[in-house]
Amino acid sequence: RMEKGRPFVHLKWAMSADGKIACESGDAKWISNEKSRREAHKLRAKYNAVLVGSKTVVADDPSLSIRLTKKERQPYKIVLDSEAKLSYDGKLTKNTPSEKIIIAVSQKAKADKIKKLRERGFTVIKTKGERVSLIELLKELAKLGVSSVLVEGGSETLTSFLKAKLADKLTVFIAPKILGGKRSPVLEALCKTPEKSPRIAWTAVKKFDGDLMLEGNINA
Repeated sequence: RMEKGRPFVHLKWAMSADGKIACESGDAKWISNEKSRREAHKLRAKYNAVLVGSKTVVADDPSLSIRLTKKERQPYKIVLDSEAKLSYDGKLTKNTPSEKIIIAVSQKAKADKIKKLRERGFTVIKTKGERVSLIELLKELAKLGVSSVLVEGGSETLTSFLKAKLADKLTVFIAPKILGGKRSPVLEALCKTPEKSPRIAWTAVKKFDGDLMLEGNINA
């Protein structure tokens, strides 16, 4: 945050052995096993904030909380919701103070919807453009004192961070399953040739029952 004016960004996802984060039906529960999911909660506990896209909120109704101990410090919960369309009546807001929830919107978000979010006590960060500007959002988060963000998906959100070259680290949980289909964690091409692709310097490889966890630094 001090060097770049933005938080450290860590991407995390779970996928099958053939690189899919969900079945074609959209069902993603549960690709990874219980031990891997517990490790994911430990990872959340290291970060100031957890970020997802609006489609993940609709599809999975995540809580984004750390479920290790009752006294665990809870991170900020950030949602990319360009048009401020979501109602926020699910698990995300349950047992979470409103001041710990940040909604990132774009110029397409209507003033009355932004007002309603702020009336609920949420922090709303509005950026330029029709989609949320990730670099603007990260700079505003830094001003709020957020030093680190764990990005948990979905595919469009993960892809956006990689395309913008704003990802610093990556953790992937790989389950011994083959799902098939087209639901990959990264939806768009990041390079024209393999030599010009973002590179990962692996720093850890662990096994949780049948799952593998790979972790590394991203050199974009």
